[in-house]
Amino acid sequence: MKVLIICYNIMKPSSGPPSVVRNLLNGFIKTADLIHRRNVEITFLSLYENIGTVKVDDNVQIKGLPVVKPITLTLELQSLLKRLGRFDIVHTHVLHYVPRYALSRTLTIYTMHGVMWNEIRYYTELYLKIPQILLLLRFKTYLPLLTKLVVISPYLIDELKECGIALPISKIELIENPISDQYFNLVKKEDHIILYPARFFPLKNQLAFIKALSLIKNDIKEYKVIFAVGSYYDKKYLTCAKNYVQKKDLGNVKFMRCSLKDMINLYSRASFVALTSFQETLPMSVLEAMSSGTPVLVSNIKPMRYIVEDGVTGLLVDPSNPRDIAEKILLLINDGDLRKKIGLNAKRVAEKRWRSEVVAEKHLKLYEEIVEESDKHV
Repeated sequence: MKVLIICYNIMKPSSGPPSVVRNLLNGFIKTADLIHRRNVEITFLSLYENIGTVKVDDNVQIKGLPVVKPITLTLELQSLLKRLGRFDIVHTHVLHYVPRYALSRTLTIYTMHGVMWNEIRYYTELYLKIPQILLLLRFKTYLPLLTKLVVISPYLIDELKECGIALPISKIELIENPISDQYFNLVKKEDHIILYPARFFPLKNQLAFIKALSLIKNDIKEYKVIFAVGSYYDKKYLTCAKNYVQKKDLGNVKFMRCSLKDMINLYSRASFVALTSFQETLPMSVLEAMSSGTPVLVSNIKPMRYIVEDGVTGLLVDPSNPRDIAEKILLLINDGDLRKKIGLNAKRVAEKRWRSEVVAEKHLKLYEEIVEESDKHV
């Protein structure tokens, strides 16, 4: 069985889907004996990266493919121009590649990483909103072409039903995201740090968290609050947040552009990780924190409730209520035993659900089932 897995920036991931696919690659490397026994060959296609072909195992390789911008309008065409050989299954994390393979009767899987129709309204800049609108149109058009739709949270199944998107449940597969061993192997050394790791957008609701900090600023003077901004952010929203921090004289609040090495260091030192978003699906930052044994304080929205059990593996808060957020911050700051208990509980859950080899085996099982089902109809 030959499998092609498509994403972008797999070698140097800087956002959710590439990190997921890179972790999946590591999972397949760790399960190499199983892949060999089942005679599976896996090729990862990494868009944007001019790396040629990298052999990571006898049965696993990565091919780089530079692309020409703007991809929003031309990537479907570019996908037709590059011959990559024949595959039994194509599993893409990039919607633009669905018609290239599905219309040629190749078994085609797409992993859905977010809810475009909910996320669009949180983009304030038109140049950011338009690609999301086009992505939603592609999703609705290409969905009937898929052999399987992989969803990373039960929340996405609920959303598909509520929005009237007709897809038989037999075509949907739930497989959660894998997390890198770097987080599981991390050694905790608390250093009075509160970490908020998220792209700076209104959807991520950093401003409500900052407002909560202003309510208790005299109680958290010993703590440094770090917002890991990322390289892709809403400039107006970030400026608004910085102005509010200055207005309220929150001198312990910092905004940082962080590398992967920086993030590993911050997770190891953080007393807890916060993410009070209005909208999420399966946030990598929360999974990474839980895998490292770091307590999390997150929104009580439905997707988070699939990940976090309140008071057991994290704390849930009302993202629209700075007072509630402030109270939960103080609870975690003042109770070291609670932080330790929640962190240990979270790590136990993460070990069972998000180890890369666990998730890789689920993917391998899905591929085999799809091929077997296809063979029955030949």
